[in-house]
Amino acid sequence: ILVQEQMSKLVAKNSDDQGSLIEVVKKRNSMNETLSSLQTKIDLLENMQRVYDGFGRSIKTVLASESSWRNGIIGVVAELFQVPPPYVTAIETALGGSVQNLVTKDVSTAKQAIEFLKRTKDGRATFLPLDTIRPTFLRNDEAALLKLPGIIGIASELVQCEEKLLPVANFLLGRVLVAQDMDAALRAAKANNYRLRIVTIEG
Repeated sequence: ILVQEQMSKLVAKNSDDQGSLIEVVKKRNSMNETLSSLQTKIDLLENMQRVYDGFGRSIKTVLASESSWRNGIIGVVAELFQVPPPYVTAIETALGGSVQNLVTKDVSTAKQAIEFLKRTKDGRATFLPLDTIRPTFLRNDEAALLKLPGIIGIASELVQCEEKLLPVANFLLGRVLVAQDMDAALRAAKANNYRLRIVTIEG
């Protein structure tokens, strides 16, 4: 009987120990999730800081404004487009200075932002109001170039963005082709009499 009692106590203790271990594991997992979430937020903030550091003074001034029209600023092209790694250089080249264009909900917002910059004397900025922007596309004869060897596609179709921003993507990149290399770019350019802009994945 004494042995049975001892065995029962050991079994009960083992059960308690296992329960405690499970609780410890749960707490550890919860802490790891919290740390992961915090790291993600830190990475996001650091990335935003790097992006904003590259903007001109006028862009920073508009983005930092606390005026009522600020709600009509959707963002800067550079942060509104997501680009697959293989095409980053090509898209950056195709966009050029347009990466710092500011997209607004409407013309009214753009006008108020322009007046604001005039008052603060913080320089100029280019605005792309969604209610007036007109997307551009390839003509049928130009679209035939997509079948040429080494032509990857239309630049506007290689970026990802919200559906409402598609007109912006097409306005800026709808008539730009991305080629695998310089030879492919030259072939397409000659076939089109150099009317279209063509960039390679290396820029």
